[in-house]
Amino acid sequence: MAKFISRLLFFMVLLAPTLQAASKDPTAPLSWSAPSATSSRSQAVVAKLPTLQSITCNSSCQAVINQQVVNQGARINGYRVQSINPDFVTLTRNGKSWHLELFSLDIKQ
Repeated sequence: MAKFISRLLFFMVLLAPTLQAASKDPTAPLSWSAPSATSSRSQAVVAKLPTLQSITCNSSCQAVINQQVVNQGARINGYRVQSINPDFVTLTRNGKSWHLELFSLDIKQ
């Protein structure tokens, strides 16, 4: 009986790495590894860049961003409206700035 148990343990030790390798995806690239599970507290919060819908300029300019009418200095989704020009709106956040334009300069015919 002792020989049987020792042989069984021997085979289990030999099969352990094989069973672990079989649990991985065989079609995954060699350098790929599964993403680690992190808590939601450790992940950085990324705010989506607002969408510019329109700009109107009379004596001063206003813009419609994310279906809201905003003036210069307003805050929307954590971004500050730095300036509104007839062609673009400049947003700032954490020392960085973004230019939102109504139309892409790469117009295809």
